[in-house]
Amino acid sequence: MNKLFGVVSLWWLCMAIMPVGAQAAQQKPGLTLQTTRVIYPASATGGITFSITNNTDTPYLIQSRVRDWGTHVESSVDTPAPFVALPPLQRLDPGDKLTLRIRLMNTYLRQDRESVFTLALKAIPAQPEKKMGGGEKLVVATQNQLKLFYRPSELPAYGADEMATRLRFHRQGHQLLVDNPTPFWATLGVLTLGGKPINTALMVPPYGRQTYPLEANTTVRELAWQLVNDHGALTPRQSLTLP
Repeated sequence: MNKLFGVVSLWWLCMAIMPVGAQAAQQKPGLTLQTTRVIYPASATGGITFSITNNTDTPYLIQSRVRDWGTHVESSVDTPAPFVALPPLQRLDPGDKLTLRIRLMNTYLRQDRESVFTLALKAIPAQPEKKMGGGEKLVVATQNQLKLFYRPSELPAYGADEMATRLRFHRQGHQLLVDNPTPFWATLGVLTLGGKPINTALMVPPYGRQTYPLEANTTVRELAWQLVNDHGALTPRQSLTLP
């Protein structure tokens, strides 16, 4: 083979992520995403936009698609999602901004609670020119998986601070049970027992329950938690003593 071209999908590698807002003036090198979470209100009948800015000296090929939340990050087979991201493939030159348009293609989604999907963004850098005697190059692609929440119009006003106070926690053996009585997905950004963090990779579904493993034989009862809001920030700290 005369030419080796390797593309490796890595989770959060070499991708600078900075939401646009108060920090927008602090341009960091890398690919800057508009936000780290995407909210799609049902009222957006014409779709929503999402921007990516190239703050590097390298052209990138950006591949975008909306996947089912249950699809594994490295899976080559996607479960169909009712959204389309346009353009699905686009060159992004240094200093340029790409604006994606995300549109809902059908309306079978439940209207009594939020639904969650994945906005998958893969950035493939241009292959550097091969120099005489320079050997082969490995081109590394970066991939980001952003949560995309579909929020029906019939739901009450969203407030992560208030939702954090409504979660219910119970200990059952070596598990912590978290009940969510709200119609919104709850993302626990911080969850500690006695100051020790608990793995919260899984969200708590609307009107549902999630379980998190605890250390065996622990007698600690001081629980504290914070949720992640629409802007990717943490809510005020909440705490309680487990029975």
